[in-house]
Amino acid sequence: VELDGGNADAHAGLAEILLEKEDLDGAIASADTALGIDSQVTRAYAVRGLARHAKGDSAAAPSGCPRATNWSALMSKRTSNGFK
Repeated sequence: VELDGGNADAHAGLAEILLEKEDLDGAIASADTALGIDSQVTRAYAVRGLARHAKGDSAAAPSGCPRATNWSALMSKRTSNGFK
């Protein structure tokens, strides 16, 4: 991200790392940045939704995920791997 601030995939990757570190606000911000650069970066939608869900905003979590066709399966997999 530091070398190429306009790289949507790099921002989405950073969002994933921040989510794993439970920096939910940072993950949402990085996912938003990725989507601002390229709205087709689907993993940024997923990370943002997962972070929103983890913050307790379950209603907003899937709404920003136009390609998240199986939200409940994604959440089930995520929580079974230890993420709350």
